[in-house]
Amino acid sequence: MEKRLGLGLDALLGSRKTGTQTIKLSQIEPANWQPRKNFDEEGIKELSESIKIHGVIQPILVQKDGDKYKIIAGERRWQASKMANLESIPSIVVNYHKSEALEVSMIENLQRRDLNPIEKAEGFAFLIDNLNLSQEELAKRLGLSRAFITNTLRLRKLPDSIKEKIITGKISPGHAKALLKHEDAEGIAEKIVEKKLSVREVEKLSAKKEDSKAPKNLKSEVLRFDE
Repeated sequence: MEKRLGLGLDALLGSRKTGTQTIKLSQIEPANWQPRKNFDEEGIKELSESIKIHGVIQPILVQKDGDKYKIIAGERRWQASKMANLESIPSIVVNYHKSEALEVSMIENLQRRDLNPIEKAEGFAFLIDNLNLSQEELAKRLGLSRAFITNTLRLRKLPDSIKEKIITGKISPGHAKALLKHEDAEGIAEKIVEKKLSVREVEKLSAKKEDSKAPKNLKSEVLRFDE
């Protein structure tokens, strides 16, 4: 991942932030447009124990919304703080349009490598639609290659049953790459889970079927997850 990703976050924050404030946890809630949807419960428990001892080291980013504050970055810290029975949390209040807030949240999560491939795909699509960007422009904004943006977006074409397996880690990004080329993606996905097939084994199954008529939206797609 290119270094300008971090520079992009600093630029987006710019002068649109206040100093650190202490805000009651009860006044803060997650935003429904957040790219990250899945959290490791065990990891939050561990963070909660650390917070009990050391406190919250890094403030979360929030935006005022009526009498509440919406989380832009730091939902995991917020959840762990609630678990630690804290009453308040250090916060930086920023002022963004919804699309700008998602961009900041996306960058923050990408820097931490917190998003699964499906969350990335949905987040990229949201940014493209709401910022009216091309894939090339989004790639430059996020400091990623256009190929990575394009190929990650293609995951949205997979059936929901496969997306769920990717989200829960039952299927790896490498498996997803092979499944996009397979005419019986859902059937092969079940075999991956049941028989613990390797990516190479799935690729071999795909190769045997390469002369078959595959769905137009799945045939000859290639993914790269090595950005």
